[in-house]
Amino acid sequence: MLMLLEDHGPQDVERAAASLPPEVRALLQGMLHKEATKRFGSAGALCEALRECLVQEVRRTGRPFGRADMAAELTRLISDASAVRDEVELLDESLFPSGLESHELSGRGPKDA
Repeated sequence: MLMLLEDHGPQDVERAAASLPPEVRALLQGMLHKEATKRFGSAGALCEALRECLVQEVRRTGRPFGRADMAAELTRLISDASAVRDEVELLDESLFPSGLESHELSGRGPKDA
């Protein structure tokens, strides 16, 4: 993981976030800032800033962000995260156990397994 951090810098984050609205890119830069004083002081402050980004996006597009939008976005995020996890496992197998975990096989969360 340290190798990944050393090999990627702000320009890589900017490239990956290029399609995001400017407000979201600014939040992302703030979350990842090297200086702690320039990052969000709490999860609540970040949540408030993210909500404001959503309000700005609704104003910009004129389209509300409802439950169906949230479900579609979560589905996309889970799919993207799974693909990235597979890439990371190839780079450093010690990060995750090889193969699927029991809760992944059953499709149920760890509490239900």
